[in-house]
Amino acid sequence: IHDLNMAARFADYMVCLSDGKLLYQGETADVFTHEMLVEVFQIDAEITTDKRTGKPMMLSYDTM
Repeated sequence: IHDLNMAARFADYMVCLSDGKLLYQGETADVFTHEMLVEVFQIDAEITTDKRTGKPMMLSYDTM
């Protein structure tokens, strides 16, 4: 899934690749972080927890 919020919502485990290299892997809450979004996608996002699923999600974002 390439929609980041959907991936975070439904995944229990995430991997993040950039230029064919594995940069991040682990449980969703450990991978889906502000730092990862900035480094990999150049997205400045506020991460919060979805009250229904307990999973992380971006509320709003801008590209850097």
